[in-house]
Amino acid sequence: MENNMRGFSNADLHTFNSTLLTEWSELYVKQNALLLVLFSIAMYLLSKNKTLEKSLLFFIPSGYFMLRYLFNISWQQQPMVVLVFELLLIITFLGTLIVVISQSQIPFSSKRRSFSYIIISLLLIAPFLIVTPYGPRNILTSYVFLGLALFELLRYTKIDFTSRWSKKIALILVACLALFFLDLHGINKFEDSQRIAQLKQEVNSGEEEVELKRLPYEFIGHDLTPPDGSVQGDRQKMHHNISLDTRFNIVNYHDSSLDKLLENEQ
Repeated sequence: MENNMRGFSNADLHTFNSTLLTEWSELYVKQNALLLVLFSIAMYLLSKNKTLEKSLLFFIPSGYFMLRYLFNISWQQQPMVVLVFELLLIITFLGTLIVVISQSQIPFSSKRRSFSYIIISLLLIAPFLIVTPYGPRNILTSYVFLGLALFELLRYTKIDFTSRWSKKIALILVACLALFFLDLHGINKFEDSQRIAQLKQEVNSGEEEVELKRLPYEFIGHDLTPPDGSVQGDRQKMHHNISLDTRFNIVNYHDSSLDKLLENEQ
């Protein structure tokens, strides 16, 4: 489409290999460690003969990427040979998943739905192998479809999801997860209101360059502290009725009360 930042004008077939080995597989697979482990568990539960060889095939790829995620390793830190090895691990894992679903005793309709969800999750982000820009917000819907495929498979395992204890455990996990993210968003909202109040106070006093502190949990949002002069930054200035000529000096988050506490201890 004309004037669209993601279109044929941004497509480049020459970037296919490099994007596949770096950002694309990083977001779709390597940063998706939890779902990978859950798929491994589903494959193990659906498998007929649970031999050691099969178990290793199920869990080695997901275990590798889980450790990679826990140690916060990204593609920027790795040589080309390791990136190629990881791509082979991904292909092995996907091939094993296809074989296990095909050979399982679950109904054909569920197999079809599982494959459909997985294919849709791939199709949604396939264009970004040659189209830019590509980032975390482009991957969310693919994760949702992978989750649907996972739950479709878990329905036919020996786990009784309708039992009283299963419901209690699920309720506790969901409640803990909800409270955790409510806490993160609540703290971000409080800190944002504090920094905006301070920002407006400095602007009203005639300051042309003001300090803007980052939020503590910016990874759960998008452009919560956009760079000064960017489109998002100008939009936030307009939203808060701040002159576009005001310059933001962006600093990392720190709690001043914690600084005082540390100073007193010293």
